[in-house]
Amino acid sequence: MKSENHSKGEKSSNILKNVKITTFIFVLMIFTVFAVGGISFTALNNMKVLSNDMNSLYKDRMLVSLALKQLETELYIMRLNMTQMLYAGQYNEEVAHAVADKQESLNKKIEEYKGFALNEEERRLLQNIESGYKSYIKDAGQLLEALKTGNAVSEVQINQMRAYAADIQKNIDELAALNAETAKGVVNKANSGYESAKKIFILLFVVLTAVFIACVLILSRLIRGSMAQINDVLAKLSEYDFTVRLEKKTARTNLPG
Repeated sequence: MKSENHSKGEKSSNILKNVKITTFIFVLMIFTVFAVGGISFTALNNMKVLSNDMNSLYKDRMLVSLALKQLETELYIMRLNMTQMLYAGQYNEEVAHAVADKQESLNKKIEEYKGFALNEEERRLLQNIESGYKSYIKDAGQLLEALKTGNAVSEVQINQMRAYAADIQKNIDELAALNAETAKGVVNKANSGYESAKKIFILLFVVLTAVFIACVLILSRLIRGSMAQINDVLAKLSEYDFTVRLEKKTARTNLPG
């Protein structure tokens, strides 16, 4: 029984010696390929997610904000022209044409803005802007007609125009703030994805480093064991001792004397 246990212990201790170094190197190479492939796939996948977030930020937020700013600018120019005429108290053909041009431009920009991917709150604010704008245009047309025919414009009518303009501007400001908040959410999502990807890469680095170190230690032990066996055989052969035994897998072979 003691001899049998000793045989089992010797067999267990020789497991690493029985592994071919070339086989171990091949396995290590396969592992390296899969590890590098896994890291590359993870990196590309996270880059794709980040790219999609940035495209969404540009298409759904930046372009929307730019269109809103253009709409606000066009509306401001129209209001400026109307104010100039109202306070002058006389009709100006050139200014009236400028107001008409801006009206046509604003109609196009409002329709363009409707084509963006807007949420329910954004559409509500846009409807408020459009409604206020139509009321402003309607009263502006009446005031321009009054000035053209030489009729006076009352302070009440001017104040009503101011109220429409203020309400439009209020809704534009709210819509701009909502766009900024949504854009901030996209940026936060991208930052969160970056932090998550960073943690994954750190974990992969630690795990792969540990595995590689373990593999290198095992390979080093295999090589040292083989070299020690070869050196021992060569030393005995140099002393004309031809009775040495060389381990090969689990068998031992006597060199011929």
